[in-house]
Amino acid sequence: MRIKVYPNKPKTKIRNVKGREDIDLHIDLAAAPENNKANIELVNFLSEHLRVSKSSIQIKSGQKSRIKTVIIE
Repeated sequence: MRIKVYPNKPKTKIRNVKGREDIDLHIDLAAAPENNKANIELVNFLSEHLRVSKSSIQIKSGQKSRIKTVIIE
């Protein structure tokens, strides 16, 4: 799944589904993009919404980018 994140927003929420062809989700994140906070917030958010464990979610690429490839087992 390809996800584009928007850090430093007031609330973590899904912004849009299927914006561009290659992006599956657009997600606003309340966390700042520093010290891995935004990535942790993304994993927590996806875990809650998809009802899977945090350990089954892996950010495959894009750890320091707004566009991330996420694998969910």
